Amino acid sequence: MQSNMNSTVNILDLCDEMLLTILNKLDNVDVLYSLIGVNQKFDRLARSIDFTQSLDLTTISSYGDDYSKIKSMFNRFCFYILPQIQHNIQCLTLDPWSMTNILSIENYPKLHKLTLINLKVEMANSIFCTNSSFVSIFQHQISNLVIMINGTSGYRHRWRLCTSMFAQISMKFTNLTHFQFDLITDCIYTLELAGLPSECYSSSIVHLNLKVKTFNDCLWLLNGHLSQLHTLVVHVEHIHNTSNIINNRKTVSNLKCFSLTSFSITLEYDNQIIPLLHHMSQLEKLTLSLYVHGRTSFIDGTHLHNDIISKMPYLHRFNFDIVTEIVIINNEYLPTSDDVRRPLIEKGYNVDCYVDYLGTERGRCHIYSVSSTMERMHVITNKFPDGIFMNVRIVYVSDSMHSIEYDFFVRISQAFPLLKHLTVLSTVNQQKSTNELDGHEGHSTIGYVPDDDRYHNDLNVIEEIQTEAILSQKFSQLSTKAEDEQKSGVINKRRRSTTTISSPIASCKKTKLNVDYADESTATTTMSSTETNEIPIYLLINNKLFVHMAQTITKTTTSISINNIRQLALFIHQAASVRIDREVMKAYLHSVMGTLKQSESHLIEVDRRVWPMQIQSLMLAQQKVATTTACASITEDQQPDCEKHLNQRLIEMNEKIQYHQNQFSEKKNNLIGFTSNIEESIQSFVQKHGVKPFEMKRNLKIAMINHDYDSEILRRQYLQEKPNEYQVKSIFLK
Repeated sequence: MQSNMNSTVNILDLCDEMLLTILNKLDNVDVLYSLIGVNQKFDRLARSIDFTQSLDLTTISSYGDDYSKIKSMFNRFCFYILPQIQHNIQCLTLDPWSMTNILSIENYPKLHKLTLINLKVEMANSIFCTNSSFVSIFQHQISNLVIMINGTSGYRHRWRLCTSMFAQISMKFTNLTHFQFDLITDCIYTLELAGLPSECYSSSIVHLNLKVKTFNDCLWLLNGHLSQLHTLVVHVEHIHNTSNIINNRKTVSNLKCFSLTSFSITLEYDNQIIPLLHHMSQLEKLTLSLYVHGRTSFIDGTHLHNDIISKMPYLHRFNFDIVTEIVIINNEYLPTSDDVRRPLIEKGYNVDCYVDYLGTERGRCHIYSVSSTMERMHVITNKFPDGIFMNVRIVYVSDSMHSIEYDFFVRISQAFPLLKHLTVLSTVNQQKSTNELDGHEGHSTIGYVPDDDRYHNDLNVIEEIQTEAILSQKFSQLSTKAEDEQKSGVINKRRRSTTTISSPIASCKKTKLNVDYADESTATTTMSSTETNEIPIYLLINNKLFVHMAQTITKTTTSISINNIRQLALFIHQAASVRIDREVMKAYLHSVMGTLKQSESHLIEVDRRVWPMQIQSLMLAQQKVATTTACASITEDQQPDCEKHLNQRLIEMNEKIQYHQNQFSEKKNNLIGFTSNIEESIQSFVQKHGVKPFEMKRNLKIAMINHDYDSEILRRQYLQEKPNEYQVKSIFLK
């Protein structure tokens, strides 16, 4: 007995079935990395179809900052493991870390599903919109393609790259049946598909998941272009000013699954969305997440049953999250929550709702399916009932009627245990002050935007102006006082430049360059210090001057909110900031080209091309050359490259200006009651409190550039006279 108790079993003595049971509990990438080549038995088990059929190599980059570990794992996979198992691989999930090396192997005979996540637009474009070897090899092989685009640039041409990419993929991948073109949450790009010719759509696609700009794009997809389509999952950025009409209803009538989500306000629920749903007679699964304005009654259980469910005889799953906002109540009787949900509950649906009223004439209602699988949800008042929503990751809270207190955040943390992003909007300060919320730690990004309840005109605004706290911070760090935004470090001031503009292209004066060669942006900080994505202090909600200006406008119209005004002012501010930077950039370019000032014919002629220190830093950073002299790597050969680079910067600045101007125009055109007087008031306020200080800094910068330019030309003219060493020292070393 004693010997049995002391005996040990070697893991290799276990049978294959037991070992496979153990290994199946592990990630297959870890199994392959750890066991391939260890010994004959482990090698044989690791090569089995269970571990080689589907690989998610994004797990490798989850080691965070351990670059050596990541590189070692990738090298082992690329050069040792994949060549041995590539004939088994059917599904691959890659990110930018793994994409280039893994796809370069090019020999995956069974690969039919490819997922590419966290791609920048330019990288995705180089893969799919050029004559890449990847497209030529896999365009007839891939049947399931998932592309997740991530990006922050708002240039118009990058928006168009997404649309062009969608069209190119649809045309080139002839056997594509499942296509997800996902523009992830914080990505600003959207597809504009309306007007694309029919040949841009693959007739083989049966499942499509994407994000589009307007409801016109959604209708265009359903206008007979995708004849085999049975599932459409679409997120629409805006549902307004819809003009497209579906002429070919074959695609619509054949749909089996339809999901429509939009987090911007729509006035077109009854005249666009409902008529579209009535054509989907074969629908089996339906998901709706909408924020509706402009009705005279709530979207309640009776409406959902009579106008949607009863029109779809095959419907067996209906998930919904629908807010009806600012409803003008004509009836003397105000519907209760029970009135709203009872008709569906009586028919066996698991739903809940809550209502809120402002007086006896205006109200709002939120009705939702309790078992919903959706990942986003609106919470429009602190009357949100209890419940647990395991699938929800993103919550928007808006309440202009009541203060949002500590107890509410406790309920939110309990109702949404897997919450990642929380955005809170309120105009009412907390009644109680709580310094600590013991035991309620939220692993989420928390945003707080104190504003009125009409913010929903554009949720992209919220994403730009929300206060973001660090992941895993406590809810106690969230305050409903607007001034806490500034304390939390949301308003990040740009670094002020301390670099002196002094060194010419031909000068070798010893000067320490303050350049971080790991980041080009450090070298260019001094050349672009005005534009920022943060909200300027003078546009904060706790700035009395801004509030006074905004309230003066809102008193004249109820359809324009303070948040609308702030967003318009921000667009004006951003465009003006780039214009100011552009003027400084022009001065740098003229200095480099030698055209900053006209040559005086009676003076000694010298080379008038002067490279300011900022330009030298920029070019050195681009070359990634570490040096302590101001001109050690600057040569005559660099002159064309430098001029080209600065001209490119000017082109990009012009694009930015146009982009911000377009944002302003689009925003104001979508506002009811917006007048030229309102525009003039906002323009004047931004000019006085935001632009004018930057203009003063710009004038100082340009004056310094001119001063240093004159000094350098004078120095060169003096040296042209060939002074002796004593004269040089007495002049330049004083």
